[in-house]
Amino acid sequence: MIVQNHSQFRSYQEIFTSRQGKSFSEAEATEILCQVLLQLINWHDQGQSYGFISLETIAQDQVSNQIVLLQGGQFINGYVAPEVAHSGKGSQSGDVYALGVTIAVLLTGQTPHGLQNFDGTWNWGDRCVVSDQLEQSINIAIADTPNHRYADARHWLASLFPNVQVPVAPANPSTTAVISQSRPPQNATWGLMIGAGIIILCSALGFAVARLMPPQDRLLNNATSSQLPTPSPSIVPTVAISASPSPASTPTPRPAVSNTPTNPFENSSFPQSACGDSIPTDSELPTSLYPVFVEYSDNNLQRIKAQFCQDALPKIKKGTNKQAVQTASFTSRDRAVLFAEFLSKRFSGVEVGEPTILPSSRSRGEAVVVSRDRVSFASGASNAIVGGSISPNQKRQYILNCGVGQQLNASLLQGQANLRLIDPNGATVSSGNNNLGAKLSISGDYTVEVSSFDAVSFNLRIEVLAQ
Repeated sequence: MIVQNHSQFRSYQEIFTSRQGKSFSEAEATEILCQVLLQLINWHDQGQSYGFISLETIAQDQVSNQIVLLQGGQFINGYVAPEVAHSGKGSQSGDVYALGVTIAVLLTGQTPHGLQNFDGTWNWGDRCVVSDQLEQSINIAIADTPNHRYADARHWLASLFPNVQVPVAPANPSTTAVISQSRPPQNATWGLMIGAGIIILCSALGFAVARLMPPQDRLLNNATSSQLPTPSPSIVPTVAISASPSPASTPTPRPAVSNTPTNPFENSSFPQSACGDSIPTDSELPTSLYPVFVEYSDNNLQRIKAQFCQDALPKIKKGTNKQAVQTASFTSRDRAVLFAEFLSKRFSGVEVGEPTILPSSRSRGEAVVVSRDRVSFASGASNAIVGGSISPNQKRQYILNCGVGQQLNASLLQGQANLRLIDPNGATVSSGNNNLGAKLSISGDYTVEVSSFDAVSFNLRIEVLAQ
């Protein structure tokens, strides 16, 4: 609901000021976020942006206890996305940014300027205790560039609550709602029921997020937050909402839980360092790897790496000679299809590519070690970067002397390959696709081995941390 008559509304700027620096709990902030996202979806589904979101334009209806968006007039300093400030033109991604900053302010009890470092990066996460899921989603929302943010309110809501599906709003969101004291229109009862349902859902979701936090974190969060008049699921709106020029308002879309089986990737947490299956061990071979591709563009590549699969890379599709973004590979075609369906809701040109057959060592011959290089760190450094290239059936090994109790981590900065960590006795300590890590149980020379079923050029970062 977006209103012009402000007399019965108290902005969250007023509420924020009255709390004298006391932050909002995660449950409170999540409930506010959910209700505002549901209202923004009305606008974004129609290809429009709201344009100005801050503590001054989000308010509480003192009669119904609903959260509403107020009609403002100007962008609020500190809540405007960098590209919006530069162009003066609002966008859906700009709305996401402004709402993300607003929620960070509520969670920390500090102004936006107090949540940024000198270089402009955000440090809000150090000022409060919230769940990893909420912190990650806000960081995506307030990313500097639109390509690294959620595209719109619907995408943000889906990332937080994948089981909640909001129908596309049929009404024109530019129609401004006003408060009416007259007799409710014929469909007002339905609108009120939906409004109450949204409040109940958002309250439940906020409570569920708080329940995911460790008990000690919930205690700390509650200790820094006091009760305030936030929307209550037990209160049903008592005013009628009418739209102009139509005599009856279109109700806010009602979230509905789908009865169809949920795609498992909808419940996964993103971004991930690697979205696909690990490279099979030799005992699991031969098998096939099914790649999932997205239509190539710089924008798609950056969005996928920032929001979903950090190891995504451009690659020429087999049999087509066309470049695409390879997001992940799976040993099961069914899982590849599910992941493709998940991505197709967010990108165009998604498909499962031709499989790569991985032969067993018996059929492909024993892999050959083509180099064994000793790694040394610069004075005072705890890591080093090495690089090279390998062909199928080749391995490169990197040796370094480590002590008992140290932590060794290895990760590929470029390329995709299988990594294996071998201890001084020749036993495999850890292995993984693109990265690995292990706490070392003995002292001596450890070997980090790089191998691949395809030709690959790579850069590998090896890190050794003290006990």
